Amino acid sequence: MEIKEWIFKNKRFHMETIDIPDKLKTGDVLIKPSLVGICGSDLFAMELVQDTKTLRLGHEWVGEVLDPNGTTFKKGQKVTSPAILGCGKCDFCNRGDSHLCTNCLVLGGEELGLLRNILIIHERHLIETPDLNHSSAVLIEVAAVSFEALRQIKYLGYDKSHQLLIFGAGPVGLFCALQAKQEGYKYKIIEVDKFRVQFARSLGLDVEQTQSAVMNRDYSKKFSFIVDCSGDGNNRSGFWKYFNFFTSVGVKVLIVGKYLNNPTINSNLFAKKDSTIKWMRGMSIDILKDTYDFWKEDIEKLSDKIITHRFRFNEVAEAFDVAMKRKDSIKVVIDFSID
Repeated sequence: MEIKEWIFKNKRFHMETIDIPDKLKTGDVLIKPSLVGICGSDLFAMELVQDTKTLRLGHEWVGEVLDPNGTTFKKGQKVTSPAILGCGKCDFCNRGDSHLCTNCLVLGGEELGLLRNILIIHERHLIETPDLNHSSAVLIEVAAVSFEALRQIKYLGYDKSHQLLIFGAGPVGLFCALQAKQEGYKYKIIEVDKFRVQFARSLGLDVEQTQSAVMNRDYSKKFSFIVDCSGDGNNRSGFWKYFNFFTSVGVKVLIVGKYLNNPTINSNLFAKKDSTIKWMRGMSIDILKDTYDFWKEDIEKLSDKIITHRFRFNEVAEAFDVAMKRKDSIKVVIDFSID
């Protein structure tokens, strides 16, 4: 059996073929990916990478075990993993913070991506998703990013007496709002794109388009906690352009979105606002498990709506083109089951 893998180099996708090792290492599991989602981090990497570098994209995924290789998993089980695979030996990994591991492997980078028909991965990185169909399970990693974002913003002091601003109504922003709503927290989404505003409303979420929101002077006093799920990909400005419109004194901001350009740090403005700004780096496998437990009963009702586009394995370039344009799309996936 051979591994067929899409790589991104010289601003184009190319197919490569790799031979599978004759014998799996102890603890490794052989998996057939079934669905792979395209994330904003993938698009960020594509826009940032130099032509000479090779990217192996894809880190939102679900697949079926082909060979459990003596591990606790079984053939045919649906499994997934976090995007950051810790070494399993360092202090961070030993205390459960595998996403902070300095010896980690990051899926969707230069070494390993999920745009391949066969995956070999160690059992310690895997969780089973038995109660979900494939379309729902592929969204667990996205929901886990939101789960971790809300966990961190709560740690900074966000509680039910505050209203949270979620900037950006992409998949992460939507899941942040859906979870906040389900838990009874107050929130508001602000989004530039009209299609995404309408989509968020179709999910019953409290959302406002940026153009009208900047006219509301009360918003500069209303939000003391903000999750930035935007970024500046595809020539967009992201949250930073609107920082002064939506931040009150004592504001705490968690940056989840990716920025190609370094945000301008206005020290005088940030001092006047008494700002606390934190960047988020992924989530651990324990958070992935907690997310699965939180969403397993409800996520199937969302998956058919949030997944707006499906492409075949041989249509990877077309899929990324749609995702990059960010027009009339929420979550674009590669579906290995489509002939």
